[in-house]
Amino acid sequence: MMASDRDSIFERVYDKGTIKWLLGLLTAIWLAAFGVVYAKMDSTEKGLRAEIAAVRDDVASVRADVASNGERLARIETLLQERLPPAD
Repeated sequence: MMASDRDSIFERVYDKGTIKWLLGLLTAIWLAAFGVVYAKMDSTEKGLRAEIAAVRDDVASVRADVASNGERLARIETLLQERLPPAD
């Protein structure tokens, strides 16, 4: 194989059109992969925000229950202090 044969094969395989086509293909693949990752991140973020909102609602409900239980406990303590004789 002569040097001129190698040069001509190299030129045929790696001409400007082929390189532009390969770079375009790589760019398209990269953009598609980025789009898929971005869509997954967006859907995950929306799911997490929904879960956080649900947990916040649950926390508010528990706080209301705790406050209600505190009021009931205060009433029970008041009744016990009124009805039980003082401890000596």
